[in-house]
Amino acid sequence: MASASPQIAQIRMPDGTVRPWDMANEPKPDCVGNGSRNGFLYNCYTHSLGKFFQHTIKKGIESVIFRLHDKDIPRYDKQAYVYDDPRLQFLDRLITQVIEEAIQDIDKDRKREILLACKDICLFMLKEDVFYRPRILMASVAAAREVLKNEELLTTVTEIEAYNLARFGNLDGKTHNPDFSDLPMEELAQLPKNWTGLK
Repeated sequence: MASASPQIAQIRMPDGTVRPWDMANEPKPDCVGNGSRNGFLYNCYTHSLGKFFQHTIKKGIESVIFRLHDKDIPRYDKQAYVYDDPRLQFLDRLITQVIEEAIQDIDKDRKREILLACKDICLFMLKEDVFYRPRILMASVAAAREVLKNEELLTTVTEIEAYNLARFGNLDGKTHNPDFSDLPMEELAQLPKNWTGLK
């Protein structure tokens, strides 16, 4: 594969150092490895693999989800997503509520639609298959206990995750400018200075 014209940006590494990054030809340096990433491994606007991820992989996954949810499963059972079992009714309400509360950015309708379709597909499988249903329901209770035991671990966020939560609507339901310059000065002053550029 031929190299694209270099597009150099300065990137801050996890250790605080700053280094040049060729967005068109290199993976994002602070995303290399198997840790949770602070962005995509390859820039989705400038790198050929990033564009492949954005336009082929993500679109392909969404296409399969919606084909199964909207066409294939309803062809099998027109009431696939209607549940008389109180356990499935509970999970349907809970997961729907969690998705609607957690996804609050400017693209929330599309993202919620994808996650709600995944929820419907999974609950349909529990409704339909007596093998999976008791095992997954019992395992979900065991998993919930483990989640509660590890609440601190699971709710600790990195600085970039905190920035993302603040910028994309999870704190006040609004999407903000990258430097939060759309906020009143009294709110701006309460945010970390490296987010706002204030001195």
